[in-house]
Amino acid sequence: MMKQILNNLSLRKKMKFGFGVIWLALAIITIQAVVNLLIVRNNVVELVNETQPLENAAQDLALHLEQSITLLNGYVLSGNLTDLQIYLQQQEQSKSKINVLQALLIKSERSSEYLPYLSDIEAQLQKLPPLILQVQKMQSSPSQKYPAYAYAENQILPLSRVIQQSILLMRNSEMAILSAERAPTLNLVLEMEAAWLNVISNFRGYLAFRSDEMATQVERYLLQFSGLLGQLKAQSESSLANAMDAKAASLTLEEELAIEQIEQAFADYQQNYLSAKMLHQGEYWRHDLQLMEKQIAPIYQHLQSSFSGLKTLAQTHTRESGEELANGSFWNLVLLLLLSVTGQLVGMFISRKVTDAVVEPVAQISEAMEAIAKGSGDLTQRLPIQSRDEIGDLALHFNQFIGRIQTLLSQISQTLYELESSSEHLQQITLSMNNGVQQQMKATSGLSRSILEMTNQAQSVEDYSSNTTRATAQAAERVLEGGQTVQQTAQEMLRLSDNMQAMIDSVMALREDGKSIGMVVNVIREIAEQTNLLALNAAIEAARAGEHGRGFAVVADEVRSLAKRTQDSTSEIEQIITKIILATEATVQVVDKGQQAAQSSMRSVNQSRDTLQPVTVLMQDISQMSGHMLKAAHAQTQLAQEINSNISDIHQVTEDSLNGASRTKRAGENLMQLALRLEKLVGQFKI
Repeated sequence: MMKQILNNLSLRKKMKFGFGVIWLALAIITIQAVVNLLIVRNNVVELVNETQPLENAAQDLALHLEQSITLLNGYVLSGNLTDLQIYLQQQEQSKSKINVLQALLIKSERSSEYLPYLSDIEAQLQKLPPLILQVQKMQSSPSQKYPAYAYAENQILPLSRVIQQSILLMRNSEMAILSAERAPTLNLVLEMEAAWLNVISNFRGYLAFRSDEMATQVERYLLQFSGLLGQLKAQSESSLANAMDAKAASLTLEEELAIEQIEQAFADYQQNYLSAKMLHQGEYWRHDLQLMEKQIAPIYQHLQSSFSGLKTLAQTHTRESGEELANGSFWNLVLLLLLSVTGQLVGMFISRKVTDAVVEPVAQISEAMEAIAKGSGDLTQRLPIQSRDEIGDLALHFNQFIGRIQTLLSQISQTLYELESSSEHLQQITLSMNNGVQQQMKATSGLSRSILEMTNQAQSVEDYSSNTTRATAQAAERVLEGGQTVQQTAQEMLRLSDNMQAMIDSVMALREDGKSIGMVVNVIREIAEQTNLLALNAAIEAARAGEHGRGFAVVADEVRSLAKRTQDSTSEIEQIITKIILATEATVQVVDKGQQAAQSSMRSVNQSRDTLQPVTVLMQDISQMSGHMLKAAHAQTQLAQEINSNISDIHQVTEDSLNGASRTKRAGENLMQLALRLEKLVGQFKI
């Protein structure tokens, strides 16, 4: 049934029918694929634009939080304001990121699940600014940052001032009644003052660096101070027991009151020092660390937990969306595969039927044509016509074509006889033309050799002229360069003469400056001698003053020593200045000789320049004449080459004519052979 229907259709309609069925199957598969891709795209868009950005934003905020707490810890531990500024900037960035997260949640269908975490994060972040402000205040104030600092300012510093003022009072009292008998008492007071200053210094270092070694130093100096205080009291009591030394070693009323104040303040100081040490070595020795540990760290831990929950929820939603996307894609692939297999089976069935409807008539025509081609060449046979499509038209037109070939071969057979006679006549004409061309070729070859020899001789003349011109030009350039070099040498010699004169002026100025320095050195030497005499007189007066002038005598000795060193230095300077003046005068003489030599060289250079100018003009004239000679030789060479080229063209045309005659002869022979083969081929067919 289908075969009959297809036989009544044309090839175009058969192809349209087959491809139409296949296209319909492909269209169904494509539409289903597009629908599946749209579904997958919507799921991917939801995953990429909603779920995944939420997860990334939560993870970014968590990382931002870790960086913030690290910067805050760095600021607390080091006091670096850069860390604080970066921390505050990150806090502002965190607010912006939270706003971005809120905008993403508004678009999400599951925003109700995320909002509790976000609200909790905002509430915790609002607690941080007041605490950060407290940390800043503590960092700017050591007394707020370190409890031991505040305790020291309130409890220890007043006691230290009392002790220091009492020691100062005792020292001033001893200095007022200074004598050799009271020297031991004054030494004890000074040692107590030094020990107490060491206590204060090491205690400050202990507060600043929290070093056990400094604490040990504080306790050692406290013990030393206590011993010195005991010695002072014992010395006073022993002097009171001895009536003879009572006046010399007894303490004044101010000193006794000062010792009582020192004893009471020192006892309180020791007790408060132990309290400050326990406070500074305790667990909460820094208020800022306590604030970080007790208040700020829990907030960040809570924020970390909220961010972790938010990230976990976003990851769960991402995983669920991915699973839904994977499951939907799997069933879509299954449906697409079923439709594809069904469409391929239908297409294979239709294509087979259409192929049979087209191939079977063609096979029949092929067999008939093979019989014509491989058989006896009978052109009287015709192809059968079995269908109404293009193949049937092909058989009809092929039969008409065979008929025309049969008629054409009949006419060719009659023309072959005329072609054979024309080929024989063409071969005779070609042989005569070949002989004439060979004689012409021999004549042009001899003429070409003569012209070539003339061209070579003209080229030699041109080469000699070119070499002469080039050598003349180079000589002219060298002479010109020599003149320029002489001119430059003259200029350089002139500058050298000017520089030599400037050098003479500078050396003369140096000699005058050396003389001036010598005069100044003489003045300094006289001042040093006067200073030495004055120091000697001062030493004599100090010796007369006895014990009271001892310190002044030491100063006088130092001044005399300094004056002696000054005299020695001035003597050395005078020697150096004398050497400089002598060297300067020798330099002036040498420079004068150099200037005279430069002027003599300048005159010689000017004479050389005047001598080279006529030579330069003469070489330029020779160079121009050589150029004219080169142009004439070059023109002669070009003329000879042009004649040689024309002779070569004539020789080439002659050679081409000879080759053409040979080809014409071969063409005639080929034409004869072709006529014989055509006669044989036409004889194979039955006309």
